[in-house]
Amino acid sequence: MRALQARMVIGKKNGTISEEEAISIASPMRKLKSLFPNSPLEKNAPLDIFLSAPSHERQRTLVFRDLGSIESDWVATEFVLHYFEGAGPSPALKKSVVDSLGSFEK
Repeated sequence: MRALQARMVIGKKNGTISEEEAISIASPMRKLKSLFPNSPLEKNAPLDIFLSAPSHERQRTLVFRDLGSIESDWVATEFVLHYFEGAGPSPALKKSVVDSLGSFEK
């Protein structure tokens, strides 16, 4: 949540997010926060996340298996970018996903 909030602040400063967009993003951000339990997730437990393809008819959906989903182009995109843009907060996660995706190229 903090990372998404920081990305929103940066977007406002850079002018890539208008005040109206920030207001519309607030509801999906609250829903995202409410999806997760108050206690930490079990260590080494899988957390399956599905990001839907972009669509002109609907907002992009970010689905957390067994927890719920949110519909917001900005939140879905920025959530994934947080983990995979640059070094990200978990280089091991990024490497694992990139390695797994490598098998699709063959």
